[in-house]
Amino acid sequence: MMAALLNFKDSETGFSKLKANHLKLVKPIIEFIILASFYMFILITAQPYGLLSNLAKEFNSIDSCVYIVSRIIYIIAGAGLVYLIGILQSFVFNIYIIVMNEIRWAYSEEEGGRE
Repeated sequence: MMAALLNFKDSETGFSKLKANHLKLVKPIIEFIILASFYMFILITAQPYGLLSNLAKEFNSIDSCVYIVSRIIYIIAGAGLVYLIGILQSFVFNIYIIVMNEIRWAYSEEEGGRE
């Protein structure tokens, strides 16, 4: 099946079906790693004596600015978490579609090439 998928083009990407399926699996993993590293950056630098808290102490005359920036970071982190959940759902759905295509392909070959 894998060798046969190389012969067919994906209409969305223009790649072979095999490469398009692999890209659909790799894309959520890469996005998950990027967002997880963003969260780790926030956890590491936003500690009580971390980089961000020391910068906020240096600019203590602009308390409202620090308040606004922290709220914006909370909003971005919350939206990123919702996006991560969507990515994981997409990942599971893509695996389901790939498995179903393989089963359908095997069934059509067993029936003599009919679909």
